[in-house]
Amino acid sequence: MEDDKMARYRIAVCDDEPSELEDIVQSVKRYDVHGDFDIENYTDGAVLLSDLQLKKNFFDLLLLDIEMPSNGFQIAQTLTQMEKHPLVIFVTKRHEYAVQGYGIAFRYLVKPLDESLFAAAMDAVVQELDSKHFTVEYEGATLSLETSDIYYLESHGHKVLIHCKGQDLTLRMTIPEALEQLPKRCFASPHKSYLVNMEHIVYATGTAVVLSSGNQLPISRRKRQEFNQNFNAYLGR
Repeated sequence: MEDDKMARYRIAVCDDEPSELEDIVQSVKRYDVHGDFDIENYTDGAVLLSDLQLKKNFFDLLLLDIEMPSNGFQIAQTLTQMEKHPLVIFVTKRHEYAVQGYGIAFRYLVKPLDESLFAAAMDAVVQELDSKHFTVEYEGATLSLETSDIYYLESHGHKVLIHCKGQDLTLRMTIPEALEQLPKRCFASPHKSYLVNMEHIVYATGTAVVLSSGNQLPISRRKRQEFNQNFNAYLGR
């Protein structure tokens, strides 16, 4: 029986050379043995950019050729100005673009694609994308929250209250159990009753953290050293 599960992530492959576009698509399909990716093809970078800006389409990852009339580098640079933008892997024939793409692209691959280097880049993509979502069971359904939408988690006995943008959720779990499922490079515990998303910390004092939501959470003496180490590591990543 064929597996009809939904793809976890959406990928756009953009290259103005149809044969080279197909080569990239086939590399993705060979890598995607579990059917985790939904792939869409573009031969015009301007159309791709327009679809993203007008929110006609959303993608988790772009595999983007640089040497197009619409210029893949400029497209990626424009995308970084969006609040939520895809990861970008540049795929190009020219090594010298690697320096120009620094800080814009998540990875840089040279054509023709080396399968082992491509697999390593995709492994890194999956790890990064997985860290952007927190999947939980809520009211009998599986719910996937974007970690960037989570401000902090608060312990209530044997339950955890998740404070998110637009809604709060109560789950039957503990703070340590939640931390096991969340990306540790983004979340830290300033107090035994709280987990905070460091992305939303506006500033921290010796005794409290202030979040972009306006909430202020305590830093306990017991947790202070560990929390400061985690927060400094986050700031220096």
